[in-house]
Amino acid sequence: MPAEANGGPTGVAAYYVDASTSEAVRVGQDGSHEVLGNNLGGSPGIAVGSDGTVYVARSSDGNVYQMEAGQAAVEIAFSTDIPEALDLAVDDAGTLYVATEEDGVVKRLADGTESVLKSDDISQYSSIAVGQDGVVYVLDRVNGSVNRMDPSGTSSTQVAADPEVNEISYLSIDGQDRLYAGTATGTIYRITQGSARRRWMRSPRPSGPRPTSR
Repeated sequence: MPAEANGGPTGVAAYYVDASTSEAVRVGQDGSHEVLGNNLGGSPGIAVGSDGTVYVARSSDGNVYQMEAGQAAVEIAFSTDIPEALDLAVDDAGTLYVATEEDGVVKRLADGTESVLKSDDISQYSSIAVGQDGVVYVLDRVNGSVNRMDPSGTSSTQVAADPEVNEISYLSIDGQDRLYAGTATGTIYRITQGSARRRWMRSPRPSGPRPTSR
């Protein structure tokens, strides 16, 4: 299930979409569970803004929803067609990024202005993460690579590529702007300069939220 972690003044909370109930859930530091929205089944990604707003993409129809504290889920109306959403991310400025399978990354500024980031070097936008400088990292499972897109979004630079990239399930960035890649087998890598990688943690099976901190 998609998951995200978010740290704030009141501690760390985890967020996930329950595949069995189609609910978006917030797990507090004390272990309490709060349902934020429902009818979100098939959601491949969930992201949390610096203000605590939760965003969820529903893969079945490409719809994106936002959930603010104490309010019902509200669909965000995009002018750009999103046939299928595979992942999403949000930066500290409130800019929303939605990864489509083959049609690039839809970038939506806080004022509603939209653009599409698409590079000829990337075949599939499987997972994305956004750095503090607005740089977008893309997992391309078709080509077995992780790419760093330039600000224009028209070209990219490969930062990691080897057989294990095909096992990566998601990308995430921590509060120090370090990029991580997690696999379905529970291994987490920290991607450093170029294609160098350092194994950061390994568990026998995947558990817990993405290693994202704010």
